[in-house]
Amino acid sequence: MHDNGKRPDKTPARRPNFYAQFLPPEQQEALDEAANADDLGLEIAYLRVKARALMEDPDADPRLLIRTLEVLARLIPIDARMRLARR
Repeated sequence: MHDNGKRPDKTPARRPNFYAQFLPPEQQEALDEAANADDLGLEIAYLRVKARALMEDPDADPRLLIRTLEVLARLIPIDARMRLARR
């Protein structure tokens, strides 16, 4: 391991999964899968689908749509920086 906390292959060192102890087994597996994601593409896609559903629902709380769009607007540039850092 180097001084920057990464292995020579540039992958972060694995830590014990603190959160897994608070989850049922099926969610522990999902957490492990999510931890292996190296970008936010799925999260961004999910939020886009949810935002669209909120826009199409006349009974949807507009505050929820606004909050969803705010989070989406923050995630997109973070994802872009993550992708650039991997190059």
